[in-house]
Amino acid sequence: MSFGNRNLPDPNKVIKKLQKQLGEDLLAVEPFVSKLVILKTRKRTEGITLLGVDSASAKSGLKNFIQQGSYNLENNSNGLKIILGEKLAEKMFVKIGDRITIFALRNDQIPTEDNPPSIEQFIVSGIYESGMSEYDDLNAFVSISVAQEIFGMSNSVSGYNIKVKEMSRINLLSTQLQNFLGYPYYVSHGWNFKKSQSPLFLD
Repeated sequence: MSFGNRNLPDPNKVIKKLQKQLGEDLLAVEPFVSKLVILKTRKRTEGITLLGVDSASAKSGLKNFIQQGSYNLENNSNGLKIILGEKLAEKMFVKIGDRITIFALRNDQIPTEDNPPSIEQFIVSGIYESGMSEYDDLNAFVSISVAQEIFGMSNSVSGYNIKVKEMSRINLLSTQLQNFLGYPYYVSHGWNFKKSQSPLFLD
């Protein structure tokens, strides 16, 4: 991620650098968006983290945890799709097919007349359970393109989840990657990742 939770540049350029630096150690790189939002239903309002993921690259990880509905972040004429944690869905009294509303800041700025907040309605397409109830209670998933639009991020991202071949090399690779990328990038790994990152990306 970045120091201060700043947005990071267009991933098309950064991913190539990561691939070159990590070489044969690298299995996958998955850009993501992660921001705080307000989730509202008829009965409750909660503050959560909304994670925007690439629906194709993140599928193998998140799909394994789906308990109800399906892994579906494809948006169509019926509406935008969202996947909720099981505990969060229970708290919000929602089920598959229900509609919820997301309120979000655009451009990481307090709303003004020239910079109004984003207000979008989503259809619950899936409910997951990761085995970490605290995580499931605070995180929901949408497609990365929708998240970028909601937060006014253009092609920027919040960070990257990186999967490597050998866990025994993770400390070394993390240090090398931090030295290579430098400021404003902040590299953390495995069990030390920030709460806004997702263990569901790590198969």
